[in-house]
Amino acid sequence: MKTIGFIIAMQKEKQALMNLFGNCTDINIRGVLFTKTTYKDLNVVIALAGIGKVNAALTTTLLIEHFNVDLIISSGIAGGYDKNLKTLDFVVATSVSYSDVDAALEGGEVYGQIPGLPAEYKCAYELVEKANIKDVKFGKILSGDQFVSDYDKVSNIVNNYFPNENVMAFEMELGAVAQVAYLMNVKLLALKCISDIIGETNLTDYNTFSFAASNKLASLVEQVLNVI
Repeated sequence: MKTIGFIIAMQKEKQALMNLFGNCTDINIRGVLFTKTTYKDLNVVIALAGIGKVNAALTTTLLIEHFNVDLIISSGIAGGYDKNLKTLDFVVATSVSYSDVDAALEGGEVYGQIPGLPAEYKCAYELVEKANIKDVKFGKILSGDQFVSDYDKVSNIVNNYFPNENVMAFEMELGAVAQVAYLMNVKLLALKCISDIIGETNLTDYNTFSFAASNKLASLVEQVLNVI
């Protein structure tokens, strides 16, 4: 049986997924909570990482080392950047880059690139194309250790460093998950639901829509699991 590993940042995102699964077993490894379960003919491990890149990198490493996963799914909410997005839209990452890494040297690195590693990490978005799911948008997601609400700030990043990229959203964990998955040769799929529109949604709206986005995302996860 294939083993699918989920990286989840927040408890509300995890709780929304749990209705898809049956009996669960919790395992604590170095302070990270892993939940083992099944879905049809798949083994599933859900890892509650916490917020930020360091938490995400630690959790992804432990997930791969201890559970021998065939595919990692980074599932959660994100802030919408593309002007055509609406709250609760689905976004599937075609690739991910860091939004807060500036180590460009004379060796040819670019903004968002850690020296010696790719400038972007490709994601296995074709699994969603295979599912033929409607109302899903594809594009690049930028990832950094900041909750972003200032559209002008992130627009400057996109215009200066990713002007020809189809940047759809920003979030805080995917870059680290992608880097570890790349280094350890594990496929990555990133499924996001838009919880807020950068520059338009206030904190009260975010608190409301983050729960709604987490719950809606479970329906996308279920459709994808059915074709893996």
